[in-house]
Amino acid sequence: MSGAKLKLDDDFYFEELKIYGLVSDLPSYRLCYFINNSLGLELKRSVLDKKFVHKGNPVNYPCYEQQDEKLGLHWSLIANKNPWAGDAKSEPPQTYIISGLPLVPALKVIDFFLMVEGECSPTQEKERIKALKAMPQVRALEEIDLTTKNIHHLLPN
Repeated sequence: MSGAKLKLDDDFYFEELKIYGLVSDLPSYRLCYFINNSLGLELKRSVLDKKFVHKGNPVNYPCYEQQDEKLGLHWSLIANKNPWAGDAKSEPPQTYIISGLPLVPALKVIDFFLMVEGECSPTQEKERIKALKAMPQVRALEEIDLTTKNIHHLLPN
């Protein structure tokens, strides 16, 4: 008996996804505050951080999210560096910061990823990029190629 294999097309998922790489010296909560003010968003700390397993140990990267029902967009700000190790049940003395361990190793110069899922017009996209580049707290901004190695680490589990 032969079995049929179903191959999922990644292009279908990525069609309405934009990822921006941000370079900033600020901690995640401060950058989130300035992005909220600049873009008129209401990003809030996610209940569950972005989880990743490094050398058998779970590490967590700060994640901020907003679901914009009006525009049909889902926003996520995910730190690429400085995760904390330990599980969600750990007490603060058992957690520790792992300095510099990137979520996406191919883009280790990037500090944060701003992901926008959903359809938006090219005009809205240009305005978004212009507003982010105008922020003094953001030293560099780059649109991330969706074929970058390990970019799947950013996607929902």
